Amino acid sequence: MRLFLLLITSFAIISCKDYRNDDSMYWVKFRSHWVKSKFEIDTLNISVSKFLNGDTEKLIYKSPFDTVTYILNQAKPELSKFIAPYKGSENFKFVKDSVVVLDSKLFKILHFKMATGVMDIVVEHYWTSDFGVFMVHSSTWPNIGILQSRNQAKNREILGLVKAICPPFFKGKVKEIVPKN
Repeated sequence: MRLFLLLITSFAIISCKDYRNDDSMYWVKFRSHWVKSKFEIDTLNISVSKFLNGDTEKLIYKSPFDTVTYILNQAKPELSKFIAPYKGSENFKFVKDSVVVLDSKLFKILHFKMATGVMDIVVEHYWTSDFGVFMVHSSTWPNIGILQSRNQAKNREILGLVKAICPPFFKGKVKEIVPKN
């Protein structure tokens, strides 16, 4: 239950308004019912504020429920922080960085995890400078949140990134949850 609340809150507050060209952004959350072999889909609009200071990006995500802040250091990602009003946010850790190429465009991705407890294990967060945090998922339960926009070109890029880095946990279901471009 705690992971469920954490995931809903995380997915909700991570989606953002695109501050570069004012496209509305929102989270699409896919929650799987493996037994029923179907997905439940929810969406949530969120506001975001972005502040840059050298290699550090501060993202503040607000929802009707709470506010969380990501402080992401691109040069030293191990110094990045996640500030939230719930237990476990102090366990936000850098995992790795990677590069994905989509249509000749390079995307540097920072992958973070946040330990949430014995039962729920870990929530994983994926960031890129183009979109901020664009995917969040549980490492235990078949739930995933994907950032989307009213801009279809951005959606294609985000979905391309999700397909490229989707962890093995979701590989069997990724075609069901990610629409065709």
